[in-house]
Amino acid sequence: MPDLLSRAELHHATTREQYLEFHSGMGEMGLRQTITRDAKVWKLPTGMYLGMNLATPFNLLDLKINALAVKITGYPSKLTLTH
Repeated sequence: MPDLLSRAELHHATTREQYLEFHSGMGEMGLRQTITRDAKVWKLPTGMYLGMNLATPFNLLDLKINALAVKITGYPSKLTLTH
């Protein structure tokens, strides 16, 4: 799968712990909130994630991200995946 950029919004998240759990889950899927180049690290804007060389197809990644959001908040995320 090519590299991708994702924008995910959690609905009805009310605690910092919910966001931290979501960020951790996204990281486990290979989606990062930073870009590293030439030993420099840049933080992406809030809600943006970068996936490099992911093996998961787009449609399955969409389902996994929404399942994670539902697990944390009870609602799917508002999600955009682009490559």
